[in-house]
Amino acid sequence: MDLKCVICFRTFTEITKLLQHIRLWHFRSSRENLSLKCCNNQCASTFNTYCGYKKHLVKCIIKPSVNVLCRNDDFIDECTNAEVYRNTICSITSEDSNINPSDQSEGNGDPHPSDLNERTHGMSVETIASDISVHIISFISKLMSMGMPLSTIVTVVDNVDELMNCVFEDTLDILSQNDNQNCNIFFNTITASIQKYNSVYKIKKFFSNSVVTPVEVAVGVRSDQILHKASNTYIEKNVTDTFTYIPILNTLSALLQNENIQQYFTRDYGSLVKSDHFETFFDSDSYKKNPLFKENPNAILIQLYFDEFECTAPLGSKTGIHKIGAFYFNIRNIPTMYLGQLDNIHVAALFYSSDLKKYSINKFLQPLVSDLKILERDGIEVSFLPYKLKGTLVALSFDNLGGNALMGMVESFSANYFCRMCLMHKSDTQVIFNESDPLCRARNQEFFNTLPEIEVGSNYYGIKAKSVLNELQYFNLGNISSVDIMHDILEGVAQFEIKSILSYLVSKKIISLNEVNQRIFFFNYGSIDQCTKPSPVNIEKSGANIGERAAQTWTLVRYLPLILIDVIPKCDERWNIITLLLEIMNISFAPIIPVAMTYVLENLICKHHHLVKQYIGNILPKHHMMIHYPQAIRNMGPLIHLWAMRFESKHGYFKDLVNKGKNFKNLPQTLSIRHQIKQSINTHKLYKLHMTFGPVKHFDLSNYEFKDVIIEELDVPNSVTLNETRFLKCGFHYKPSFLVCVKVNGQLPIFQEIIKIILIDEQPFFITKSWETKEFKESLNAFLIKPSIEISICDPKLLVYKEPYECKTVSSSYYIVPKHIFVQI
Repeated sequence: MDLKCVICFRTFTEITKLLQHIRLWHFRSSRENLSLKCCNNQCASTFNTYCGYKKHLVKCIIKPSVNVLCRNDDFIDECTNAEVYRNTICSITSEDSNINPSDQSEGNGDPHPSDLNERTHGMSVETIASDISVHIISFISKLMSMGMPLSTIVTVVDNVDELMNCVFEDTLDILSQNDNQNCNIFFNTITASIQKYNSVYKIKKFFSNSVVTPVEVAVGVRSDQILHKASNTYIEKNVTDTFTYIPILNTLSALLQNENIQQYFTRDYGSLVKSDHFETFFDSDSYKKNPLFKENPNAILIQLYFDEFECTAPLGSKTGIHKIGAFYFNIRNIPTMYLGQLDNIHVAALFYSSDLKKYSINKFLQPLVSDLKILERDGIEVSFLPYKLKGTLVALSFDNLGGNALMGMVESFSANYFCRMCLMHKSDTQVIFNESDPLCRARNQEFFNTLPEIEVGSNYYGIKAKSVLNELQYFNLGNISSVDIMHDILEGVAQFEIKSILSYLVSKKIISLNEVNQRIFFFNYGSIDQCTKPSPVNIEKSGANIGERAAQTWTLVRYLPLILIDVIPKCDERWNIITLLLEIMNISFAPIIPVAMTYVLENLICKHHHLVKQYIGNILPKHHMMIHYPQAIRNMGPLIHLWAMRFESKHGYFKDLVNKGKNFKNLPQTLSIRHQIKQSINTHKLYKLHMTFGPVKHFDLSNYEFKDVIIEELDVPNSVTLNETRFLKCGFHYKPSFLVCVKVNGQLPIFQEIIKIILIDEQPFFITKSWETKEFKESLNAFLIKPSIEISICDPKLLVYKEPYECKTVSSSYYIVPKHIFVQI
């Protein structure tokens, strides 16, 4: 059979010639990652490595009649002609390793004219060696980004150099005299490329010029003890305290060279703004009222995050010494589906938390604010627009203490005026549960602009220092309503109320704590929520929490009504606290929120807080923060895009680096450099949705079980070929038996169960079975659904709500437990 190269479409009669062609003319000459599709038209497998592609291609050609086209190497054991497979692999390996650029016997035996020209001018020995040098750089970059110490990398490079020299010497012995000269040039060039990176100094020097380089900024001087080598005694010496800042203008300039993000700055921004619901930041009052965006609708929207994280064991002897403060940021111009990807969260600054206690946070914000002033006033040059692109800070994300620090407030909920958004006294927060109350006066722009000079050690309505953020022209702390539903609800209110309700049930002997924990443990969470399965609840633990992480709390509170379905009728009106909390969460956690629903949310929060005050007692400060949620949605858009959940996941990368590197000298600088190298090698992944799928089976549509519905709904010919796969990853993980919301009819979502996942011309589709949504049971926080027999086709790209769900069976009834409200668009 004829084999065709999937890149240049050359035709070959032998596998060995095709693989030699791909390796020599595509993998060696490409500086970007290649994605190779199997040249067998009946297979949809794709590969990013030459080795994997080579093995898979041989399997497909040797056994083309096999239906299961698996990517795993264990397919060899299933192959009936294993001996032929091994012989072919050996043949390819031997011929592949002896590729000679001067060879002109490719393809069908006749030299291709374009190949002759390429061989003469395009692929000289020096060019090939230069391309290999690029691969060496990529190899070292990946080792650095994964946290390998520089000394270890140097050792690896030295050993690779030694290995290559041995291989070259043995290769020269078996080559003819004519080939010896070219190979010497080739081998010497490669060796020289390797030796460019055989020391820590050389590696640092190269990467300092190839990435957005972090800079060290001095913030003060401290007295420290330094070992004097001559006298072997410690002497006192002044040491400069510094922090690492990654210039945000340089980062933005580098990002805007990426074609994946450029398209989001050339859109029709008028069509993005909605008036009847909130979906993105463009729908918010902050965007509509800001004068910068009226003149520059495509201006850069920057969201800043601040937090601190511990690099060492939280209970170890070094706790606090190596604690790091971090400023991250993302760009809100991009679609919301990309906001949570860790590669799209960028680092602005890293510093020691101990320095934050000695110096004002304004010291660490000052370089960032200076760059943002330039961005507001002058903008930055971009290649895809005829004018400079301006931008500003539009949102802040943080935990509660971090938010108070950013705003220059007292970092304690015990302060008389602890709220970041209003001037209500802490005693009034126990009785006032509505933002429209006269005692709930907002900290607006006028308040921050008229702040008096605050003496050290004193405060003015909870503010102890003016924030440097208010120096920006188009940003003011009084114009934003940044709240964090993760810390307020999942790590605060929800755990506090679950603990109170369970304590009441246990005290009344309605159910024992042991039985509650057994039900929590044995409940069927399914494969989607299995990774956030709650731990046993500890109601005897001091404080308001029950020992769950934020994600675990979200899973527990959603499923708690089903877990205790038979206990709810025995409980009095206290259970309405949980019911109302779930209604509040369903709105607050929603990605799309109608304007009218924000006023419904006001009433729900007021009712909920009155019940908490009546049956539990004092209102927590985090309860008070919830009364500002409706206005925060109107001012900033959906709160799910402001929470700290995904930003805190970014900490994991740095913690892992510290654990691997074991280097605690100037941690902020070390971590920031490694992160920048990682970002540089992942540039092609930024702001892009990646689709991956599992092993596939090939089918002819004419013989496929669901051919009639496919032909009718997709309008494809009967002769088309399709592939069926076990799973699909496209933002979310989809598998058969999962349910997706395909539309919203009134206030009830319509769910369809995925039966099969198919690929037609590499485009994914779901074959689904319909379910009828009967009603929403508020006491259970679940949709009661009933199976149907209707079969249809669903395109995952067209789903408004892309997150999948799993059906829960309780007492012979079927339920879907939502994470948020569903809105008809």
